[in-house]
Amino acid sequence: MLVLRTCWGEPYHPKLARGKQAAPSRAHLTWNCDVLTPVSVLGQLPRTRAGERLFAAEVPEFPPAVGGDPWRDAAAALARRLDDVTLSAPENGCGDVLLATDGSSKHQVGSAAVVHGDAHFVATDNNEDQMPFTCELKALRLVSAALLQVTVIAGRRFCVLSDCQGALDALENPLQCALPLLAAEVSRNLQSARALGHQVDLAWIPSHGKQQSWKPPASWTFSVAMCRALNDQADRAAETAREAHAARCSRVQWWSQWQAAKEWEMAAIKHSAAAAGALDAHYRRAMQPADDNQDGVG
Repeated sequence: MLVLRTCWGEPYHPKLARGKQAAPSRAHLTWNCDVLTPVSVLGQLPRTRAGERLFAAEVPEFPPAVGGDPWRDAAAALARRLDDVTLSAPENGCGDVLLATDGSSKHQVGSAAVVHGDAHFVATDNNEDQMPFTCELKALRLVSAALLQVTVIAGRRFCVLSDCQGALDALENPLQCALPLLAAEVSRNLQSARALGHQVDLAWIPSHGKQQSWKPPASWTFSVAMCRALNDQADRAAETAREAHAARCSRVQWWSQWQAAKEWEMAAIKHSAAAAGALDAHYRRAMQPADDNQDGVG
């Protein structure tokens, strides 16, 4: 039969534990008995009391996002672009101007983008909230703020595509969404732009080529292919901006640390439970009569 030993190398008696307790704690079994829980399985020993007793891995404080593309600058640049377009010859022989918006988020690092033709306008910030829905609304804020700054009123209609139905719904009823202040700001911007004389239409488009039966609003003069192509451009522009944003901050690295900590905690808890079960089985075998006794743990 295997003889369990304590961290001092002395024989481990079933009725005695560290500190002369009647039974060993689960943490004691996990960290002091290599037979029950090999250290190699967990990779490293805990460095804090929380790690030792609660199997809680230490993770640094969640870092801030470091944005480098202010949305106000992007809105001003987009407004200048729209002024130039409004003064130029109509697109495809019509007075409509097609734009596409998109937001991108990964590892809580986000970006917003608006695309017109081959021109991309992107924005990133250092706000705590970098979730996908927030980024989609920020893209709509970018285009709505730009429309307020367009100085040429020529009766053209601005047709804006978004592949986030939730964001478009939020503009209809801002108080019913998770971000009422941001949604209300975008809604006010659009109302003010229309009051200035701009015609603004918003429409949903499926992302990534989904729903092949989709068509733009009947009053629009743009083809399905043109709308989908511009939506794909907006998606790529937002993703590129998000990757550049991620390179400036440490949130991606933090999430890697968090994932490693989570895996360590799960392994520690599982092996601790297995250690308790193995010791219980060892106790039961140790208490059996000699002729019924079987081999010990291991």
